[in-house]
Amino acid sequence: MKRLLPFLLLVSAFFCACDNKDEGSDLTVDEAHRLLQGKWIDSRGWVETYGTDGKVHSKSETRSGTVILEFEGDTLRESPNKGPGTTGPYSLMDRDSNISIIFYRQEHEISNLKIDKMRLIFRYPQSDQQVITITDYQRID
Repeated sequence: MKRLLPFLLLVSAFFCACDNKDEGSDLTVDEAHRLLQGKWIDSRGWVETYGTDGKVHSKSETRSGTVILEFEGDTLRESPNKGPGTTGPYSLMDRDSNISIIFYRQEHEISNLKIDKMRLIFRYPQSDQQVITITDYQRID
């Protein structure tokens, strides 16, 4: 029995560790589509600028609470808080085990998506730098 107990503890620890995977990873396009439905507001955002050396050269916070995203079916309405907005279709794509959302001809990586929060990352190149905008959103409906 003494030899069996450590083995059982090891096996149970293994299964507990497997169960604690990041819920935002390994999402399918269908799961992401379902989780996106509803209203979201930006809760935090920042811009990181990288040089050709791969190091962060600057990082600046952006205003939060200024943009509302509303997903309904395959339509996205993006509007400033308490203002008129823009409505159009969006699509989701599986890109090397990351889900990306494409709207207004721009691709944003969904790096974290839960029932109540998400993070979108937008990358765009500039001559000798790479600029990345990272925005966290919270569900508001």
